[in-house]
Amino acid sequence: ADNECNIEDKRLWIGNLDPRVTERHIIRFCFVNYWYRLLKLLQKFGAIEKFDLLFHKTGPLAGQPRGYAFVTYVHRQDAQTMMDAVDGTLFGTKNVAVRWAHTMNKVMQQIPILYRLNLKMYSLLL
Repeated sequence: ADNECNIEDKRLWIGNLDPRVTERHIIRFCFVNYWYRLLKLLQKFGAIEKFDLLFHKTGPLAGQPRGYAFVTYVHRQDAQTMMDAVDGTLFGTKNVAVRWAHTMNKVMQQIPILYRLNLKMYSLLL
């Protein structure tokens, strides 16, 4: 039954992420370390199919994280378990929020405002 789930049934939005990672003066090591720790936390709940970290593409915050991420688990139950365990918990200096992700319509998907960090490729994609 898990294999029959739509990706939307296994995809979560993670918001209210630590604002320190969006400040321009932060050193690269701290930025990478924060997201690595987040990814390691998420992996404790099950196999991850995809991890999307979104960045501002233009404007004064260009290149900086948008303060939220998306994670898609292989199994819906792992996503549910992670949401139940992590929502509202302190990570960095903020209590993170975890919700089921909403599907973006095709028009919104084509607007070039986001960079994506794909877990499988570990590279930035448009």
